[in-house]
Parts: sequence; structure tokens; C-alpha cells
Amino acid sequence: MKRKQYEKIDDYLNGNMDEQAVIRFELELKNDPVLAEEFSIMEGVKEMLNRRALLKFPETVEQARQYYHNTNV
Repeated sequence: MKRKQYEKIDDYLNGNMDEQAVIRFELELKNDPVLAEEFSIMEGVKEMLNRRALLKFPETVEQARQYYHNTNV
């Protein structure tokens, strides 16, 4: 798969396409099984990373709180 295709998938998943580009991309997804498979994989990875980030969010807040208190003492 070409790098440009990965960039399209990334742009789509991150909401960086205008309405016309979204329509064209979704049509491509329907007609290109290789693109559709890569899209599914990348979508799953993004979802997994988002979940992981949410799970770590309380830890991150606590670390920020500790850093803030340590630097402002």
C-alpha cells in the first residue's frame, strides 16, 4: 500500500478531510478491499491507543499535580 493511502486513512480518522474528500474516500473504501482492510487495522489501532490514553489519564493528572506542587513549593 502506498504512503499516500495511509495518509488518507489518517486524515479521515482524524477528521482532516472536507466533505467532498470524505465522500470520495468512503467510495474508495467500498471499492478497494485492500484499502478497506488497512483502514480497519488503522482504525482499530487508533481506538486501542485512545482507550489506553484514557486509562492512563488519571495517572497523568496525578503526575501533573505532583509536579505542580513540587515546583511551586
